[in-house]
Amino acid sequence: MKRFAATVAFATLAFVTAGPAFAQDKPKETTVVIKDDATPKIKKGAKVVSDASINTAVKTRLMKDKVARATSIDVDTKEGAVTITGTVPTEADKLRIGKLVQKTTGVKSVVNSLTVK
Repeated sequence: MKRFAATVAFATLAFVTAGPAFAQDKPKETTVVIKDDATPKIKKGAKVVSDASINTAVKTRLMKDKVARATSIDVDTKEGAVTITGTVPTEADKLRIGKLVQKTTGVKSVVNSLTVK
């Protein structure tokens, strides 16, 4: 019994003397990072194409086409929607030029108002 009491007393003494050593440890500083989530997220590789650049690209593409170059075609772009007006020799030319315009970068839709003469 004496041995048990001495062991308990020694363990209590060790715990009491070690206690202040733990209390001296300072907590680590906390760093708070605030991110600006108001910035719109843009997918990588996404490009914003202006109406003016779409207009220029369509006109450049039409200038490379033999039939379109020989005619007077007006191009108007608003919010990516391209309207083409003018006259072309055949219905096939009208459809082909409409598809040509549709394949231009940035074009969302085409209003083909070309007339066949």
